[in-house]
Amino acid sequence: MLYLAIILGLTASLPLRSYESYSLPLKSTNFESFKYQNINYQLRFKEKSSFKGHGQLIVTIGVGEYSEQIDMALVHNYTQTIIPLYDQNHLYGYNMTKKKLEDCKYSKSNSDEYFGYICVETITFENSYKTNFKIFLANFTENSKSDIGKLHLDKAGTIAEILFNEGKISESVFAIDLQAMEFTIGNDRVELYSENEKFTLFITDNLNMVYTGIGGKDTEIQSLSIRIQCDGIYGPKNIIEAIYSSIKSGRTCDEGENNFIVCNCEKEEIANFPILSFEYEGKSKITISPQSYVKYNENSCEILLSANEFDYWILGLPLFYEYYYVINPRFYKFEASELPLISTLSSSSSPNSIPSSESSESSESSESSESSESSESSESSESSESSESSESFLSIVVVVSFIIFAIILIYCIKGESHDYNRV
Repeated sequence: MLYLAIILGLTASLPLRSYESYSLPLKSTNFESFKYQNINYQLRFKEKSSFKGHGQLIVTIGVGEYSEQIDMALVHNYTQTIIPLYDQNHLYGYNMTKKKLEDCKYSKSNSDEYFGYICVETITFENSYKTNFKIFLANFTENSKSDIGKLHLDKAGTIAEILFNEGKISESVFAIDLQAMEFTIGNDRVELYSENEKFTLFITDNLNMVYTGIGGKDTEIQSLSIRIQCDGIYGPKNIIEAIYSSIKSGRTCDEGENNFIVCNCEKEEIANFPILSFEYEGKSKITISPQSYVKYNENSCEILLSANEFDYWILGLPLFYEYYYVINPRFYKFEASELPLISTLSSSSSPNSIPSSESSESSESSESSESSESSESSESSESSESSESSESFLSIVVVVSFIIFAIILIYCIKGESHDYNRV
């Protein structure tokens, strides 16, 4: 009977041991996602020139009752989200019915670029969230051949603010990570680069900055604006020419598109090009490395710097190659954390390289998704295999224990019956 008690004790303790084995640390989880499903997009480029890499950052949203898929470029300094109206020249625009158009107000856009309609329409994000949102349905016929809309990230009335007010996202923010080509609505995800150098600025058309790089004067305050929709960096003519002079030394250079220059160079030489640096109120410092403003393609370097006739700066996409960028339109501020230094922007081989066509975009994204899926599946399969093996071992122990218990029980019963017969 003592042996029986030991076996019963072992059997009773097995579920507890099993529970303890599953309390090991699991893969880290963003527990915020249990409360809010933040909206994550895979960013892509749509080209607008022949040199590989020029273009706009694009996400696709659903518009209307049937969630028509409309490509939207991320833009700064707009006060409306602009969606192209379908017509014979814009086949990928939104085809709103005449009945619905009657409920819209014919107007000019706030940016004075387009005529069209101010409407309230259903917007769908990643097939997850729907919200009624005020849009400007633009007639692009006279102004643009593009079918791409504009998703505004700052000013008032952004998508992030609407979704936040409706309780559908945890924070009224947009986050842009060009290293991973990700665009997130509703979570700043600052833990990704929380240890890196960062700066915080208020959202305004003109920031007062001091350019401290080559060709600049440490005491001269200049205006600066951030425009994600711009391909490159535009600066005062005297400073840009000083930078060009440094880069052109010993090289053959020609004027390219958008007033950028293209020079012959080796990939290894790019790190020696000038670094752009700015200081904001003596506190925040912004630096842009040459790896972010130079695109390399087969012994050819395109310098994404262009001179203007005014004493102000416009920082476009090169800034976003350098920093992880979070915009909070509700509090009129944005934060940026320095990204790991990329090797060099190129059309073929950098972490945030820009494909030459949409087909290459899809192939690269599919390859990355396949690799991530395979790694995740291997991790999950390993964990499932280990859990299955522990479960099978547990089952064997339980079965053996019960068999032993049954044998002992039968033996005891037989012994007791035998003793009874003897009596």
